[in-house]
Amino acid sequence: MPLAALELKKGDRITISMPTSPQGVICFYAANKLGAVASMIHPLSPAKEIEFYLKTAKSPCSPHARRLLWKIQEVQEARGSGR
Repeated sequence: MPLAALELKKGDRITISMPTSPQGVICFYAANKLGAVASMIHPLSPAKEIEFYLKTAKSPCSPHARRLLWKIQEVQEARGSGR
């Protein structure tokens, strides 16, 4: 899903949970181009740590590597968020 489809706008915060790969770097720069404030976290972080980073960054969403979807879903369930 393109980041623009998430309706990110200038000043929005986004936390990216992807490896340092072309896809992760492209996602980071795409967020910057949209004016969003992007932060990257280690994709192998435990769910509790991801939740901490999302709270600290005040980030409502996190693009992630597809193989790590289960971790993000666990965090979303804990936060009561579907996004």
